[in-house]
Amino acid sequence: MNRYYCTYFDKNYLIKGLSLIESLNKHEKSDFQIFVICLDEITRLIINKLNLPNTVTIPLHDIERRHMPLLEAKKNRSMVEYYWTLTPIIIKRILERYPFIDFLTYLDADIFFYSSPDPIMDELGTSSVLIHEHRFPSEQAFLQKYGKYNVGLLCFRNDMNGLQVLKWWGERCIEWCYARLENGKYGDQLYLDNWPEIFNGVAVLKNIGAGVAPWNHIQYTFSQDESENIFVNAMPLVFYHFHSLTFVEPDIIIPSMYLTNPLTLDLINYCFVPYANKLHESIHRVREVLPEYRFGLFRNQVLNEKHTFIASHSQIKRIKNSNFPHPVIPLNDLWDCYSSEQLRDPSKINSQVIANDTEIEPSNDYRTNKYEEAFTYAKSEFNSGNKNVAISVLRNVTEKWPDKYSALMTLGEMLWMEGDKKGAVENLVKANETQPGDPIIASKLINMLIQTGDYETAQNIVADSLSRPAHTQKPQSQL
Repeated sequence: MNRYYCTYFDKNYLIKGLSLIESLNKHEKSDFQIFVICLDEITRLIINKLNLPNTVTIPLHDIERRHMPLLEAKKNRSMVEYYWTLTPIIIKRILERYPFIDFLTYLDADIFFYSSPDPIMDELGTSSVLIHEHRFPSEQAFLQKYGKYNVGLLCFRNDMNGLQVLKWWGERCIEWCYARLENGKYGDQLYLDNWPEIFNGVAVLKNIGAGVAPWNHIQYTFSQDESENIFVNAMPLVFYHFHSLTFVEPDIIIPSMYLTNPLTLDLINYCFVPYANKLHESIHRVREVLPEYRFGLFRNQVLNEKHTFIASHSQIKRIKNSNFPHPVIPLNDLWDCYSSEQLRDPSKINSQVIANDTEIEPSNDYRTNKYEEAFTYAKSEFNSGNKNVAISVLRNVTEKWPDKYSALMTLGEMLWMEGDKKGAVENLVKANETQPGDPIIASKLINMLIQTGDYETAQNIVADSLSRPAHTQKPQSQL
């Protein structure tokens, strides 16, 4: 089945939009098309000239045509506010124009994929709408007032439920879509807060590898394996949302304009540097078409001493002569990092648990120590409320150490508490097989099976437990 995506951007976001498209072409293994709504003619002409694979351009006037309420709304809001207003209108227009589309995935132009989008589509399943949370850590919780959910990625199925949500959202955005907090509204975003309660078929994305962004990345650990696959905690990084990444000029980039968004060196190395490389490639491609292209690439006045930024080696003497006090950290053959207080030491944020470490352990004792560290970290994160982090780490732990029945049991308990009863039972079954006859594991599994209505399997486990000699060893750890 073909997959369909859409995005929109103008000339100031063209470089980021092209990088998004390139990342999809690299990582999307299914046949797909991405519809690009070009908000100005320069953007459309350049994209058409580049002849990008799997890309269909649509001019803005095709979306606006004969939509009088939208054109009226355009008169009473800023350009950015009007762009926000467009989001549900664009999605609905495409689904109406192409009725063969089963579901359409909307993407903000400053998203970048690091691996396959398959986990996102798997979570959509048979639902009509898929949304994802901001997942604010405690230090960013004050941002919750702008919305629980982020509009950066949304999936809408072309069915009654999906179209009902789109119609309602589009009408609300035309009525009111402004860059201010007012009566429980903010732009196009706060409207999403009640969707799971007021509409049927709305799913919330759980995979922490999808939806990493400046407002939540500080709670995660980033790493890379020998094949240059990027991981967030134990999960493959699916996409990062580069909201607030800003060009000072093509060779100087601020990873996050907002100083409330702290950074770490692993985040810069594994997420921002690959993206900066792709942005550079996109600039060169565009300048082959339009050599004088400068849109969105020069904002010299925004950089100050409090920003951590990255710059190419070619700029090192120039920056030094500008008397910036930043210590310089070489990143690779192209980029240096100029650090400020915005750059944190990750060891001071949380335990450095690289749960996807692929190095060969020199001894069984080392393996045990790494297991205990990861297991303890997962339990701590769960008890602190970072449940997605804990579950992600434990999934990786049980893959690396499948004989550790305590991790299997604990993962099963976590999944049960989070409502994933099927996953919970599967892990308790594995724990029971790994440590047969353990009364604590057996009793937990039996209780789960009874609550899910699988009485026959529960009876079989009871019979098996009674036929075994008393088991005295207790599981290694519990929640």
